[in-house]
Amino acid sequence: MVAERQAKYNGRDIILEPDLPLTKGLQETLKEFRTMDTTLELTPVLDALAALPPLDLEVSEDVRHLLPEVAGALVVAYARVLKELDPKLKNPQTEHHERAERVFNLLL
Repeated sequence: MVAERQAKYNGRDIILEPDLPLTKGLQETLKEFRTMDTTLELTPVLDALAALPPLDLEVSEDVRHLLPEVAGALVVAYARVLKELDPKLKNPQTEHHERAERVFNLLL
């Protein structure tokens, strides 16, 4: 929704990569995710996005291809939050995930 607002503000009818609200920290995590030998499939990411309320604007092809990497960066950031909350954590339980989710909800 933020990206859509940004695109509209700039007079575009399509969401481009610069419209995405990628914070400095998330950009750094995105770069780190790219160095990992891991890829996420686009289909599950797009399926999750399809469950969200529809946007008024289309998403550019570049943004569609970037979404799995952004999702991967968010997973890395989430794992870091879990470790920050409990540095000795090996097997997160429900309460750990609930705390991490509350932190993410404050930021997103």
